[in-house]
Amino acid sequence: MNRQKFARASERAEIVMENRYVVMQKAADLKAALWEPQTRLSEKNLRDLEQDIAQAGILQPILVQPDGTIIDGHRRVLCALKLGIAKVPTIICRRPPREAFRAINDTTRKLSSRENLELYLAGGLPARWAARDIAKLRAFGGSELLQAIYDNHQSPSILKVIGQVARYCSCQDEPDMMQRIAYWLLKHRMQRNARYACDSGTLPEVIYAAILRDQPLIIRVVSVQSARFRPTSGETSSLVQHGPAEE
Repeated sequence: MNRQKFARASERAEIVMENRYVVMQKAADLKAALWEPQTRLSEKNLRDLEQDIAQAGILQPILVQPDGTIIDGHRRVLCALKLGIAKVPTIICRRPPREAFRAINDTTRKLSSRENLELYLAGGLPARWAARDIAKLRAFGGSELLQAIYDNHQSPSILKVIGQVARYCSCQDEPDMMQRIAYWLLKHRMQRNARYACDSGTLPEVIYAAILRDQPLIIRVVSVQSARFRPTSGETSSLVQHGPAEE
């Protein structure tokens, strides 16, 4: 374990061990944190956990603030309420809840990139690994871009595609163009096509023109029939063409 991982693990252990006593509290009295991503609390995501708790009970105590605000264990509490479990084991944490939540999120990586974005937009502290992408996106796109990414069901990982397209078109040092690429990718759902176009050697001018015109990058597969090559029955050769949509 390297020093950074050891420090984060130690921080999480310190948070949990601030109060070593497990206290049974009424599940109905516990309060959800405002920044808890709601996508994690959907019925689909709770199904397996609910079955496990129904069979074995709650094995890991809920980490809560003195006022009953949940830091870690929202899903366990929700499952307990659905199963009619009146009291759940809890450990009291007296650290600021946002900092404690972040420390646990850093070590367990329990939230996805998109869930960390939801956490950030709700006023929480995302995991440090996700915060880096969020900060870079905000630097050239502001909070409006982050909200647009979330509203389009994307995650901060879209930054990788934005960077790839920007470097390919030699505009990685132009914040306005980076922002334009981001909205172009979101509007036309172009992440996959854009990556393919860059990897397959499409002329940068073609991609750049599509972005400036705010048009999707069309990938056409054209059948090729030549005298030198005659495909057998059921076979065809193809030529991939790239270009912005025609006006």
